[in-house]
Amino acid sequence: MAGHIKRRTIASNLDKVGETVLLEKIASGMTMAGLARELNISNLSLYHWIRKDPDREERFKQARTIAADQWADECLDIADASDSVSANADRLKIETRKWLAGVAAPEKFQAKPTAAVQVNVNQLHLDALRQLNLASSNPHESEQEVTIDITPPKQVGSHNLDADDLPGVFDDD
Repeated sequence: MAGHIKRRTIASNLDKVGETVLLEKIASGMTMAGLARELNISNLSLYHWIRKDPDREERFKQARTIAADQWADECLDIADASDSVSANADRLKIETRKWLAGVAAPEKFQAKPTAAVQVNVNQLHLDALRQLNLASSNPHESEQEVTIDITPPKQVGSHNLDADDLPGVFDDD
């Protein structure tokens, strides 16, 4: 029962501070934990107050999206002010802000997956040598032009799977 009284008191105090003031602090880049510290309340109490009203929760999500732009701007400022002495600490600050921005506004700041391309030059070289060896061992082809296919075999994954890549399913023969 005491927890409910305390929660109501905290909610009343947050209402007195004003939602607009709190939203401005969040939108300016203050973290929820920093805001809770400043208000001398627990993170959980702040989250309970925010989630009590679905419209308020949506406004706080929008403020966090605005904060993501702030964190991205801070990354640039940190990178510009970095020197050889503080480079490692600055890199950590930048990576943390990039992560926060990616969580707060994933459609804008989350890293996009990249296509991994792996080419084994040694294997291509060996395949070309084998083809040359086969061509030179056949005396009837010595007078003809030899064409060596050095294109790597197509690596099939779920990202580039076509019906043509399925063995025997759609073959017309």
